[in-house]
Amino acid sequence: EYMGRRIAGGNIRTFLLQRHLVIDHRLHQLINSGVTQVVEIACGLSPRGHRFCQQYPQLTYIETDLPDMARRKQHLLTEHQVLSERHRVMPINIFADVGEL
Repeated sequence: EYMGRRIAGGNIRTFLLQRHLVIDHRLHQLINSGVTQVVEIACGLSPRGHRFCQQYPQLTYIETDLPDMARRKQHLLTEHQVLSERHRVMPINIFADVGEL
C-alpha cells in the first residue's frame, strides 16, 4: 500500500471500494431502466449477486469466474441456501484456448 500511495497517489483498498461503488451505482441505474439480466465476469467472492437478487425480484444474476473460484463460491452460496433459478454461479475459463470454457 505504501508503494501504491507513492506511485499512484492512492491505495488498493480505496481503489477497490470505489470500483465496487461505481459498479453498484451503474447496475442500479441499468436495472431501474429495464435491464433484467446481469452476467458478472470475475465475480470472486463479492456478495453483489446475492444483494441485487434480494433487492430486485425480477432480476436474473449469473456470476462467473475461473472454475476453482466458481466452485468455491457455488459451495458457499449453496451452504447459505441463497442460489436459485434467478441467481446462479457458472465456471468460465478465460485462459482456455480450446474446449469447454
